[in-house]
Amino acid sequence: MWKKKAKKKSVTAKQHLTLEIEGQQVPAIIYWEKRPNARISIGKKAVLIRFPFGMKPDQEKQQLAYFKEWLAKQIRKGRGITSHYHFRRYEDGDIIEVGKRQYQIRIEETENKRNSARLENGIIFLRLTKHIQGEDRWKDVKTLLGRVVGNDFLPEIKELVHLLNQRHFQKNINSIRLKNNYSNSGSCSSKDNINLSIHLLFAPEKVRDYVIIHELAHLTEMNHSPRFWKLVEQAMPDYKECEAWLKENSRKIGF
Repeated sequence: MWKKKAKKKSVTAKQHLTLEIEGQQVPAIIYWEKRPNARISIGKKAVLIRFPFGMKPDQEKQQLAYFKEWLAKQIRKGRGITSHYHFRRYEDGDIIEVGKRQYQIRIEETENKRNSARLENGIIFLRLTKHIQGEDRWKDVKTLLGRVVGNDFLPEIKELVHLLNQRHFQKNINSIRLKNNYSNSGSCSSKDNINLSIHLLFAPEKVRDYVIIHELAHLTEMNHSPRFWKLVEQAMPDYKECEAWLKENSRKIGF
């Protein structure tokens, strides 16, 4: 019996570095791999640069300069490249404003294995383990803050979604959730579930209303056809202003 030969994986080399773009530090990873051309993409943890094997040093230098200029243009356009990778550090006693509410941060260092948070009378108590430091710590804090503040706002958001639905659509809604999601502002599933990003709590009320109307319209049209946009326009004639605001600012808001 003949055995099928396993395909050889192309060998990939990589290098971690930091690029200074528009006065900001951007983490990057350069990969050398079997590919026909150079490419850049914005990954979850760093900018990813891919060079083909055999590329000459002067060609790599020229291509890297081109990629750095491309990144600079993205930052100048307000794309929020650096905020995508860096997390705010909170100090004990800090005050954060979310919409019309204020929360005080209280931090306690612990020997626990995990970070945790609870909200009590407008104070967010963060219990941060000494065993998680650096970016991992503040990534956890961002998630925890989104969770406790989201739970605090959820009744208000549910009431607003039902109000806008009754006013414009009168459709069935199965569930409404606020999620720690920054890749998009909202979503609507085929099971009539409305999901909204926690970062909308930092947006102007009109923008927040637009995103809700957008997702409610998907209860009728699960696409972005002319019929869908007609529904949105009927509910909010100037919705394009909110679209423009989100495009410009969605990566700049949040914890």
